[in-house]
Amino acid sequence: MEVNNGFCMLTVKCSFFKVRGDRSCLRPETSRTAHNMKLAGKGSSGGLCKAFLSNIAVSSTAVDFSLSPYENMLKMNYDRELQQTLRDSVPVGFAAVNSTYFDPSKSYRVMFSSTNEWFILGQQSSIMGGMQCRTYCGVVPLMCQISVYSLCRVILT
Repeated sequence: MEVNNGFCMLTVKCSFFKVRGDRSCLRPETSRTAHNMKLAGKGSSGGLCKAFLSNIAVSSTAVDFSLSPYENMLKMNYDRELQQTLRDSVPVGFAAVNSTYFDPSKSYRVMFSSTNEWFILGQQSSIMGGMQCRTYCGVVPLMCQISVYSLCRVILT
């Protein structure tokens, strides 16, 4: 565990980071999902590929990305926004996750301190076991359905 500006950040060490060279990927893993579709026919996200990712196509018109704002994707700015999001999130203890009413107008930060707690949270939120290797600075953002019509942002740290 590493404490950064008062927040506990889980530092995950695995071979995944050596391969990635500490890079963060903003692009969806469409190519990996498409590759898995060819091999197994289901894709890594089940119906997600058939419903959404398979509809992604090359644009028929040129796009000048230099006209799009990119400053928020610079590491320094992204990290500052992430810290602000963590500060603004309502902290919820691991033991209180199941008894807390999650207001969809707020975001919540659930802290876990052990592998066992991670697996319990993973099962409750239906995320895969390898997700911790895809986090950014130990933060896993989720959108949790709290009712038929409402989603709530939950951040696991």
